[in-house]
Amino acid sequence: MAITRSGLFTLETSNPRFFTCCARLHVKVALAIIIFFLGFIELTEWYFYIFVGHAGEDADAGQAILSIWQLVSIICMIISFLTEKEDLLIPFILFMIFVVTSFMFWVMQILVIVVFPYSERASHLLGFRDDVDFVTREKIALTVLAVFTTVTTLTGWFLHVGLVSYVYFQSRNRELKVKASARDARPPMVAPMVAAGQTQQQKPAADNFPNPNFSISDDEDIEDDEDRVFEQKSGPKFSCSLLHSRIRIVYIGHFSLWSQSSLEQSDLLSEFPFPQSQLGAFPMTTMNNNETKVLVTGASGFIGTHCVNVLLQNGYRVRGTVRDLNNKAKVDPVKKLAKQNLLELVEADLMDDTCWEKAVAGCNYVLHVASPFPIVSDEKCIDTAVEGTMNVLKAIAADGNVRKLVLTSSCAAVNEGYKQDRVFDETSWSNLESDLVDCYIKSKTLAEKAAWDYIDRLPQDKKFPMTVINPTLVFGPAYITEQGASITLMRKFMNGEMPAAPPLNMPIVDVRDVALAHFEAMRRPESDNERILVTNVPSMWFIDIAKILREEFKGKGYWIPRFTAPYFFVRLYAIFDPETRASLPRLCQEVKFDNSKVQRLLGMTMRDSKQALIDMAHSLIDLGIIERK
Repeated sequence: MAITRSGLFTLETSNPRFFTCCARLHVKVALAIIIFFLGFIELTEWYFYIFVGHAGEDADAGQAILSIWQLVSIICMIISFLTEKEDLLIPFILFMIFVVTSFMFWVMQILVIVVFPYSERASHLLGFRDDVDFVTREKIALTVLAVFTTVTTLTGWFLHVGLVSYVYFQSRNRELKVKASARDARPPMVAPMVAAGQTQQQKPAADNFPNPNFSISDDEDIEDDEDRVFEQKSGPKFSCSLLHSRIRIVYIGHFSLWSQSSLEQSDLLSEFPFPQSQLGAFPMTTMNNNETKVLVTGASGFIGTHCVNVLLQNGYRVRGTVRDLNNKAKVDPVKKLAKQNLLELVEADLMDDTCWEKAVAGCNYVLHVASPFPIVSDEKCIDTAVEGTMNVLKAIAADGNVRKLVLTSSCAAVNEGYKQDRVFDETSWSNLESDLVDCYIKSKTLAEKAAWDYIDRLPQDKKFPMTVINPTLVFGPAYITEQGASITLMRKFMNGEMPAAPPLNMPIVDVRDVALAHFEAMRRPESDNERILVTNVPSMWFIDIAKILREEFKGKGYWIPRFTAPYFFVRLYAIFDPETRASLPRLCQEVKFDNSKVQRLLGMTMRDSKQALIDMAHSLIDLGIIERK
């Protein structure tokens, strides 16, 4: 889906550029017209102040300040026109906002005069002495009304041009920074998939740098080429089966294939909350689930509770970590999932490196789900994610009995810091040199890279297989009341906290699919040492999410957005709201991911995003997070 906006500037998300191909010419011409127009008015005004009669003496301090402000705005506009620095347009934008609001107020005053021509209050509103004086000047009032309306419309267009030019210069400068960093960056190297029974001739090391699947466009003579930072080239298809171009040799024990009939006859799996067609299609380790213990970090979180539920439903023994066993609000929802005394909860803090060896002891598998997901990120979440991940990995390596680690990362480690003009898959890493990335993106990317590097440096006898799950924006039914990013977003959709839907496009995944992906990755050796994007395709615009919720809760009294907020309104609102400010780099960009790997390696068919949204809204109503109406 593409969002378009009529007018001088057309926004096309399908275009490699943020604006149409003529955007630079349009912006420059529009700014030049405004500079010429305002410059002429300003020169005329100062001419009268200096050379004509008592014009300068009659001017009050307010007029002088306004004229000086306008002069400064024009000078800044000229510099911005020449240097393409967006910040220099701020004085002009503020000046236009002031002028528009002032003229609109004056128009409203004159409308009162015209609608109530013989009202005593209206007569005195603009200082008329009496009704006779007003009637003689009524035609003048109507003429002034027409002039004010025209000027307000023209000033509104000036404001629109200023805002769009600001965004254009900002977008262009960011692209140039990304391009500069991309020249020195090397895309992550991956090992090609080799079919069984075939061999592949190893190329010299020099041929592997840079990755032949990427090239950097660097033709400065052609302006259009400046806009294409990355371009796909034809070449062999690659898979992120082994990162950093190193092969991790992992011993895989005996397997056996479960037949579909045996699954159907199992009393234990008859209660499994996922389609049985997704089970038994791949070989899995032969062991009694009751004898297998799985450590789930962050067991009281949104994703963690669902991972615990999947494991318990399949008869695994689960040890879940929580930060405080006395926090009933977090612990009780997890305890309600317990079956047949298979659940054990222990205290563990990501930043405490002394507690994890005890937590890991006796466990066969580890699902490391715990990680901070703040609504507005800060530097603290980077240290928590990286150090917490390293503490868990060090404990696993020291224990030596863990068969496999499944690590929860995020799509934020895959596609951020680039223009969203291509389809991203597991071979991509987020560009941390870009100004577009925030602390949360850095935390997920650095934590995942630290995990791969740590395992790569381990001695051969200490290595263990790891699968990384990279989910997108997670929706679906909740067991917990803690309001993380996903629950907060749904609450805003339903509670009227979002008057209009911002022009945001987000990839969505059901939390039950995320939990199932962890479970399948744990038991399938095919997924060893792989990154796996878990998402539904295509992505969804916020206005489409709102439409689904409106249809489900029609007539029940919930205030759900009905239209998309104009782009420049979102920009202005972001000045005062940090959450909106954090989403600015993603506005009006359609995000595209390839989810073929999760289907191929884990045998999964993703749930409908619509059902995830509806189920989550109903669960939040049941939990009291959203008021029942």
